[in-house]
Amino acid sequence: MRLAVCIMLISLCIAQAEAQVGGPGFASVKNMIEDVVPKVVSSIINADPQIKTIAIWHLDAAVNQQIDMTLLEERLTSGLVAANQFKRFVVIDRPGLQLLAEEKGLELVNVVDRKLMRQVGQALDIDGFLYGSVNLQSDSLILALRLLDPRRAAIVWGETFEAKDPVLEAKRRQAIEEAERSLKAQKLIKNRKSEASAALRSMLLPGLGQFYTSQSSEGISFLFVDGVAVSLVFLSYLSENSGGTDLVTVGVALLVANRLVSTIHAAISANRYNVNLEQSLGEGAELSWNPRTSQLRFGYTHRF
Repeated sequence: MRLAVCIMLISLCIAQAEAQVGGPGFASVKNMIEDVVPKVVSSIINADPQIKTIAIWHLDAAVNQQIDMTLLEERLTSGLVAANQFKRFVVIDRPGLQLLAEEKGLELVNVVDRKLMRQVGQALDIDGFLYGSVNLQSDSLILALRLLDPRRAAIVWGETFEAKDPVLEAKRRQAIEEAERSLKAQKLIKNRKSEASAALRSMLLPGLGQFYTSQSSEGISFLFVDGVAVSLVFLSYLSENSGGTDLVTVGVALLVANRLVSTIHAAISANRYNVNLEQSLGEGAELSWNPRTSQLRFGYTHRF
């Protein structure tokens, strides 16, 4: 019951974290763009080394999605321009491509037309056209990009990137860590053994404190010794010679010593039990968030 409540609370915390950074809104998408553009540039750098001049043909996105396409194109342009310390590419953005095409009497379209791309590439001496689609799915930004060599009308590079909002991911990790700590604390409080309770139990009956702290073998030993002591005292009353007095002395001494040792041992066992419990909780309590299914998962592992 407590675990279910805790998972419900952490789900609410994650939802609140998404709301604070804008969920799938412009603020969150901006963070995704800033995160993914360096990865795109790093991959394109390894494309065909003959490609020196790149122009952005068209990046397609659904109208109803809150994606700042101008920002994306600006970041891609500046990233490619700065590639390899401004030595790798000459980059023409979409407005610049539009202007140059008009000067040559060419009209650009927002579709992948390889014949037109070949004409524009030859007229403007462009080695590669960057185009693709951008989609916002749940809390991820998916970029499917291609680089086309207009002279060969061939795709020389292509890759799909998935971008996350680092701010939102950090808030999720923080919320999950807090939930893990809460789960561990709840389990620790629930399963802790009281040292005073363990000692009192063994004081009343040797071995009970050991059973309380899951020390069954020790508990049986103390109960056995206590049984022997009681038997000695009982036998002393049945004895008709002076040896009965000696049995009483031995039996009583054994009863007192056994209770004392059992009481101290029970308190120590309770303390050891709590220490082991804390260490075991530190090993395996784990929560994980699946962004694709929007599900929070709890797991616990233990090393044997």
